[in-house]
Amino acid sequence: MKVLIVYPEFWIDGGAEKVIIRLCNYLTEHSIDNSILTTRMVPEIKSQLTETRIIEMGTLDNVQQMLHSISNDFDVINVHNDPTQLLVYPKQMNAIWSFNELPAKIQLGGVLPDMEIKMVQNFIKKIIVADERNKEKVKIVYNKESTIIPYGIDFDFFQLHIQEDMRLRFGIEKDDFVITQVGFIAPTKNQIESVKILAEVKKKIPNAKLILAGPVTDYKKDVEQEIMKNKLYNDVIFTGKLNQGEIRDLLKVSDCALQPNKGQGSWLSVFEAAACHVPIVVSTEFTASKLVKENDGAVCSTIEEYVNAIITEQPIEKMHNLVKTLTWDNYCEKMVEVFYESITR
Repeated sequence: MKVLIVYPEFWIDGGAEKVIIRLCNYLTEHSIDNSILTTRMVPEIKSQLTETRIIEMGTLDNVQQMLHSISNDFDVINVHNDPTQLLVYPKQMNAIWSFNELPAKIQLGGVLPDMEIKMVQNFIKKIIVADERNKEKVKIVYNKESTIIPYGIDFDFFQLHIQEDMRLRFGIEKDDFVITQVGFIAPTKNQIESVKILAEVKKKIPNAKLILAGPVTDYKKDVEQEIMKNKLYNDVIFTGKLNQGEIRDLLKVSDCALQPNKGQGSWLSVFEAAACHVPIVVSTEFTASKLVKENDGAVCSTIEEYVNAIITEQPIEKMHNLVKTLTWDNYCEKMVEVFYESITR
């Protein structure tokens, strides 16, 4: 079997990228030929892939042209993340979409064009999601069924002892109450909401601090305006890009992991926090909100609900035990089963 994975751009070493790295290396370990087609890939990701062939095309138009040119050489075309599901059109191929979130235009309140919906309905053979919430979203938006395959978590990695004192690095006092949100700074991650939540939490916990851990974008300016509006100049910290070890060490000094996002990913970062025994507080729009709620995590839709969840001690053992069952081997094995089923039908 030959598998081609299509991804828009590997510009950061984030959650979606981690999924692809794990899957490709698993395919290689099991002697399954695999390649990646993308616009570009940063060196830190290339270095984590063992024997995967990498095809960088610069633009999505070039990616689409190359996809149509080489698709017949592969048994499975596994597209990841919007808009790669649209690049399959108008050629029929064995395309399986690893769906991790709705297109950004929907997350930000827009409407998906009918043409894009029809392209998915007619040219995507199968859709994979990580949880029940995303399964529901796929059904509502595209009127298609999907298969649930949860991602894995590097549980043992997040049990390791702290390598660096993040309190010292970022000027956090020993008695500060640390709220951490992991993810790149973007409207769909909704860090402005996190700042508003902090402003209210500080009325109850004056020594609360908010750590925004991830690469910055232009949206940072909007977040900074909200910080100034609420006079939180010394209470919000932008860490910039962190590696996995640094994220682990930051989580281990955190009192709460916050994700008020608008449905944009963050699946791994939430459960990685749970692996570190950090209480979880997420939005109703978070893709795995149903799974979080079923395992005693807090799911919120208003500022008041967020504040109450943060200042109230949250049970973590059930969530922590759930994370132990989320392994990368399970994820990859099930993905390979889907791949083989798709070519034997």
